[in-house]
Amino acid sequence: MTRWKTALSLVCALSLALWAQDAEKKPGLPCDVASVEDAVWCPKCKKPREAAQLDGEKCKECQTATEKIKVCVKKWIPRCGMHNQGPHLENCCKSKFCCKMETIKSPLAFRCEGCGKTAREESKIEHDAKAHEKKVVKSCEASGTQPHGGEPIK
Repeated sequence: MTRWKTALSLVCALSLALWAQDAEKKPGLPCDVASVEDAVWCPKCKKPREAAQLDGEKCKECQTATEKIKVCVKKWIPRCGMHNQGPHLENCCKSKFCCKMETIKSPLAFRCEGCGKTAREESKIEHDAKAHEKKVVKSCEASGTQPHGGEPIK
């Protein structure tokens, strides 16, 4: 029984150490929101849906009503299987199976710098009643994480 207790305490200690490392990480660079397009979004699945994934105006996967929103679009290659390379933006080899370009879409968010309130549409921000500068900043919900910001991709 003591071996199990020892193993369990080691797992707990390792989990706490990893959690502490994640808490210390500084936020990455914000997304530049360079490419924006209209999309049909499933709020339950939290994914954009194409026409083939819709049943009328509902998501085929979960039958939830979808909504039309603006999304930030980024294309990247998350990894290269042949060369053990990390994220990159251009194909590094000629193989059809190695460097596969992925498109990642993230909903746009508008945030008031004065009161901190956010919304998916600028006109729908419900500002605080107190007087403040209503300067609105556009970003995507995945801002600060690759490929929507974060560590620069080489």
